Amino acid sequence: MLRTQLACGGPCRFAVLHGVRHSWDLGYRSELMTLRRMYSNFTYVPIISRPKEEVAVWGGEILVENACPSVRGKSRSH
Repeated sequence: MLRTQLACGGPCRFAVLHGVRHSWDLGYRSELMTLRRMYSNFTYVPIISRPKEEVAVWGGEILVENACPSVRGKSRSH
């Protein structure tokens, strides 16, 4: 669906904020990075929350637990 919308070349901008614990959990990462290079109206931000557990040094974004203390600890209602 995303690839189709991007290929249409409309004025809309798209972003995927992809958060996981470890970089190896980033499914579709290579495809999303390719789309980021191909389309100027697409932003892809891979984010991990456990950078110290990475085998190689992580050069991307890191989830900071205290970044939004007002929501921390609150659970979603189902």
